[in-house]
Amino acid sequence: MTYTTSRLRPLFASAMLAILACGGDTPSGIISVRYSIGATDDCAPLDIMTVRAEVGNDVQSAQADCDPSQPLVLDGIDAGNYPLLVTAIDSMGFIVMDNIGGLEDDDTVEVVGGSSREVDASLATTPATIGLKWILTVDGEGAECQFLATKTLRVTAFQNDGNTQMLTHDFDCVKPPGFAYVPDPNRVIDGQGLDTVQIRLFDDSDDELATAVEGPFEPPGPGRAVEITITCDEVNGMVTCTSESNIGMVDDPSAGSDGGSGGGSGGDSSG
Repeated sequence: MTYTTSRLRPLFASAMLAILACGGDTPSGIISVRYSIGATDDCAPLDIMTVRAEVGNDVQSAQADCDPSQPLVLDGIDAGNYPLLVTAIDSMGFIVMDNIGGLEDDDTVEVVGGSSREVDASLATTPATIGLKWILTVDGEGAECQFLATKTLRVTAFQNDGNTQMLTHDFDCVKPPGFAYVPDPNRVIDGQGLDTVQIRLFDDSDDELATAVEGPFEPPGPGRAVEITITCDEVNGMVTCTSESNIGMVDDPSAGSDGGSGGGSGGDSSG
């Protein structure tokens, strides 16, 4: 009898430990996100209405009216390390500021189980985006790139009335569906400065065929897009282009050309 009991006790204890280990809750914590808006902490200049903080990929989020004196509190977050995204949204729904790409290392957060901690996020203006759609024809008829003289479209963004270059990017002739957006990994397209976009067409010898210029126009603002449609026709070795633009009404490249109609302009050019 004594022998049997001594065998059951450790077995029972082991089973209970296993149950506790499997059924134990992951410790969670609370973070308070204190955010700053530029140098002045003023919501009004960019018409910021709402600020939102997101931890991880749909892990937890909180938003409130813009007020840098009131932190955003997120609770019930499992302990761990997460990306932290803080965005400022204006009255039209555009994300005009965020904590990505700034000088401060504030786009990650560690949540410690059973504790509450404060984290700081410094918000800076979001870049604008430039989308280009091109229609290339020969004698007014659509043609494959192999039959076109145009092989490259070079897009250059400017500020200061077209006098200061911001960045340039080359697209090849092959046309994607919808708009192709100029890559801007360093976020240098300042929506408060962008006022001119130049499109130049080159052949396979890198000789320029035509140039179209949109601008100067009123800068679209942070988080907005400039979408340009350029139509170029080749006739007897000459390339003539017309262009039209939609400025400032699309903040999400995935929205394509259905984002609204902003200020438009058009131009003509020939090589």
